[in-house]
Amino acid sequence: AALKERTPVKIDFGAVFNIAPRDRGASAAPMVAMQKELVFDIDMTDYEDVLGDLATGSPTEMTDANWGYMATAAQVIDT
Repeated sequence: AALKERTPVKIDFGAVFNIAPRDRGASAAPMVAMQKELVFDIDMTDYEDVLGDLATGSPTEMTDANWGYMATAAQVIDT
């Protein structure tokens, strides 16, 4: 619910680094990927041509309208 309230247009996941990416300039140590993830890029706005009425409005409105599709996509990937 907290993530939905922020109304993201895109959600990215990536590697787990030894240094938080926001702190990379504050450390002399190089950023090293400690763990890697298999990433499925599901963008809520990539399929506007097949969404019909769900593709109307601002990116935020489209994001709100497509949360059901995102939830279904996450369930499919999780199985």
